[in-house]
Amino acid sequence: MTKEGYKKILTVAFYVWVVTLYVLTALPGKSGPEKFSDSPIRWDYFEHFFLFMGIPVVYFLSGGAGIKAKTARSGMLLIAAGLVYAVLAEVQQIIVPGRAYNPVDLSLNLSGFLIGIPVGRYFGKIMWKLVPRRF
Repeated sequence: MTKEGYKKILTVAFYVWVVTLYVLTALPGKSGPEKFSDSPIRWDYFEHFFLFMGIPVVYFLSGGAGIKAKTARSGMLLIAAGLVYAVLAEVQQIIVPGRAYNPVDLSLNLSGFLIGIPVGRYFGKIMWKLVPRRF
């Protein structure tokens, strides 16, 4: 398979990830938060961070998810869109039965997304240098 073939697969994975994550945040919730035994740490806090971190990581691994513009302005628009997405995914839960807006979840959505940007750029550059042009 060629690099372009892998990029197409990862582009589809990116869009599936984004849609699936948004749908999951819109599903009615269950009665209470998940915790590690008697710990004050909630499992869903880790989920929020890593699931939203995955958005820019998969975006950069896909080589830009099929988006051709590579200017600073388009990069800023993508960051703004990602931040708005992270906010909307949490704010929509105000109207979802069994869910509630949680500022901690929102901060983890945003921080996961922002930390995912340099992580995704780094691993994206490494991955495409290591993958030969054709297998």
